[in-house]
Amino acid sequence: MGLDTDALNRQSAERSRREQVEEERQEAYAREMIRNDKLSALASLRHEQDRRELAKDLNNFRSQNQRADTRREWDLNDPASKLKDKPGRISDFDRSLGLSAAQVFDGLFSKIFNLKYFQARILLRKLDVKSSKLSEINGQVKVFLSFYLTQK
Repeated sequence: MGLDTDALNRQSAERSRREQVEEERQEAYAREMIRNDKLSALASLRHEQDRRELAKDLNNFRSQNQRADTRREWDLNDPASKLKDKPGRISDFDRSLGLSAAQVFDGLFSKIFNLKYFQARILLRKLDVKSSKLSEINGQVKVFLSFYLTQK
């Protein structure tokens, strides 16, 4: 039984060459993975920077172009609207009112004055009646108390 040393040497050389090729391929895969990891990290960093930039631009746009006081319904939502609001009318002779907003007509002013005078007189009469009734009730209470206190 003879050994073929040339064939064994060829087989061992071929195996070592296959192992070397396999190692080179493994190293190439490792280098490719490292390169892909770096690219992925750069891409995610770039994506995060772009997202921050867009958020900053959006906030700038909103602060410059979409302010609350420029909205269509701002007059309904203005917190200081009561401070800025003007009264409907200042007096009967307000110059800002037009003809269709007339409040006083000829002869009406004297009638209003007379009406208020008569209303005040009626109110005074009612107060006098109430005060006389109150003084009468006070007198009755005094009589009752004096009677009640003398009974004890």
